[in-house]
Amino acid sequence: MVEKIVWDEVTRFLTNPAQLIALIDERKTHLAEGGTLADLDAVKARVTEIEQEKGRTINLYTKGYITESELEIRLKGVKERLEYQVSEVERLEVEEANTTNVLDSLEDYMAASSTIVDRLDTMDEAEKSETIRLLVDKVIALKDGYKVVLALEESKGVSIGRPRRRRIPCPGHCPT
Repeated sequence: MVEKIVWDEVTRFLTNPAQLIALIDERKTHLAEGGTLADLDAVKARVTEIEQEKGRTINLYTKGYITESELEIRLKGVKERLEYQVSEVERLEVEEANTTNVLDSLEDYMAASSTIVDRLDTMDEAEKSETIRLLVDKVIALKDGYKVVLALEESKGVSIGRPRRRRIPCPGHCPT
């Protein structure tokens, strides 16, 4: 019974390209407008501001407006803020690359999904199991049935970073 419910959900998802297109569009919008790219630009701007502050501080010292001890104190604060912001740039660049890779993977999947949809009725059990393994994140047993959580559906709790493609062990004769 669980296998049929899971396969029906996978089939529904595969035969409804509008759902996947909406997911791709949502992730592109997040990436371009309010997500990682916007954050990355803001952090890079802060790095530039801190580097300019460092230059102004050194200029104050060279013109004799601050003492060497004041210079050391100011540069220590600048260095700490700069190190933090540079680490944020690195983290956001990794996140942006991961998100871009996810979008590329989803678009590749869209291109291949028509072939999968054409073969839904002729797949053997091993092919169905592999398709389920790639598309289903988990199956949740509820009092009145089951809930199938697809790995590609961000709204179902999957992070924006990448789709989850891990095997969830389940008792009995669940598809593998």
